Amino acid sequence: MSGQPREGTRRVFFALWPSDAERRALAAATQAQIEAAAGRAVPLADLHVTLAFLGDVAAARLGELAGLGQQVAVSWQGPIPIELSFERLACWRRPQILCVLERAPGESAALLAGALKRAALAAGFAPDLKPFRAHVTVGRKLAHAPSALALQPVLWRFDAFAEWHLAVNPEASEETKGRFAFPYGDFTKVNRAALIHAKQRAAQNDHDEIEKAAGDLLQRLDDKRS
Repeated sequence: MSGQPREGTRRVFFALWPSDAERRALAAATQAQIEAAAGRAVPLADLHVTLAFLGDVAAARLGELAGLGQQVAVSWQGPIPIELSFERLACWRRPQILCVLERAPGESAALLAGALKRAALAAGFAPDLKPFRAHVTVGRKLAHAPSALALQPVLWRFDAFAEWHLAVNPEASEETKGRFAFPYGDFTKVNRAALIHAKQRAAQNDHDEIEKAAGDLLQRLDDKRS
């Protein structure tokens, strides 16, 4: 199966995204085991915890998916912050990857993952329905399993839902505004003027999918107000 999305689609998932400092801490804690397994470390910017994987989603439905995320966030009654303590490694031999796992299954993250999957399924999307298991892939293409799977505990803490944006610039630092392109609000309020501006900027720079996603969100917002 190809790792690239089909034409006219985007590969989409909801995830918990840690801070740069938390990513660096996890990378430092796992570097020796990855090297011992003759593997390749996952880039820092890609370290995350997937909550709900939706696979290839039509670009025309990205606005709808953003609205779905808003509904789940606004109605969320689970504990905040969500804390994940990674304390052991697991080597998955068939895909040749090295992951970090929690000491014990975290209830808060599992509840949020379940809410996102149920909402996506009800809206006609096709999320992966396998039971949620919080993990972070830290190494790929392992030549062999590392001899030691113990891990110095690393804590990731999530205390807010992320701001909404339509694109990410991977070359910009997470701690700068340039990291998040085409912002248009947060999980409690959508800024209509920001959406109009994002649509215009995307059109000027030939970002067709972003222009369409912004247009879809504007239409949904106007339909709701009418």
